[in-house]
Amino acid sequence: MSATVAAIPQALQRLQDSLHSQYSLPRFLVPTMQGELADVALALYLAALLLVARVWLERALLPALRRGLARIQATPDNAAVVFDDLFVAISAGMLVAGGWAVMLRANGGCLPWAPDTCLKGWPHHPVTPDFRLIWIATAGFYLYEILGTMLGVPLLSVEMLVHHVVTLCLMVRQR
Repeated sequence: MSATVAAIPQALQRLQDSLHSQYSLPRFLVPTMQGELADVALALYLAALLLVARVWLERALLPALRRGLARIQATPDNAAVVFDDLFVAISAGMLVAGGWAVMLRANGGCLPWAPDTCLKGWPHHPVTPDFRLIWIATAGFYLYEILGTMLGVPLLSVEMLVHHVVTLCLMVRQR
């Protein structure tokens, strides 16, 4: 177990190098995606980044949103709910757009209108770096919502919390 844990920093460095060179992303944004523990580390890292971004944006934008809602004679108390809904919609929308982009250009020919190649070689499909990145980003989003609920930002209902935990378990089981 300790050998696996010791391999995490090396794996993170390899991914960081490959994503930095391939996508010109800043190194601190792209820890590695090699190995299962590193995948979890990356998802947790993305969840933490989302949580920090969420809190920072909420503090920066919520007062202006309250003033705007008061101007149109809406209840300013709803500003937190409106902000939460907008943050989730934008975050999830970016994941959906990324997922579609990966599916359309890096999915081994498996397309909604041409599904004949989808099961070819199943269950041993190669996992492309693009697909792996969107998969880990999705796990990071679910972890963000779970961790955020545990910390009080955002607050998910019990049903949604259970949904997120089950979805993460299914995602991990797919590996």
